[in-house]
Amino acid sequence: MTMGTVVTEFQRSLDEIRRAGREQGVRQGREQGQVAVLVQLIARKFGQPTAEEAQKLIVGSPGRDRVAWVAAAILDCETPEDFLVRVRED
Repeated sequence: MTMGTVVTEFQRSLDEIRRAGREQGVRQGREQGQVAVLVQLIARKFGQPTAEEAQKLIVGSPGRDRVAWVAAAILDCETPEDFLVRVRED
């Protein structure tokens, strides 16, 4: 392998690492935004204490499925207690 080939491969690897880092940052930012919106909706419907409790439960594993589950629970549940039970079930 020539020095030019080594440099080219190194640069390619570095570019891939940077691209992956940007994608991960975008994904994390999107998830944080979704959690923030959910928390606002929860506070509006069930009150701030419930929103704070739910935020603790959501932040650890936001993911797309989790966000959808919590959003459905906001719509389906009538009381803060029922909502928190549902969110804890997942």
